[in-house]
Amino acid sequence: MGKYDDWTKYHVTHWKDGWRFTREGMKRSIKTDKDKSAVMKAALYKVEWNGGYLVVHNEDGTVDFVVDNWCG
Repeated sequence: MGKYDDWTKYHVTHWKDGWRFTREGMKRSIKTDKDKSAVMKAALYKVEWNGGYLVVHNEDGTVDFVVDNWCG
């Protein structure tokens, strides 16, 4: 069992002509915008306050960086 197995996982990915913030395994986006910084602001706020594991992807789908925050 890994460190992040029971954490809520989120992703910021390129989508259509913009960016989206989603919870892993869900189809509906939490936030979408043409501007990546607007999506990042919402994603970082949610992970900061609710805890979780955020994977931020580049436009080509590769991982750019990871943010984790445990709240308990």
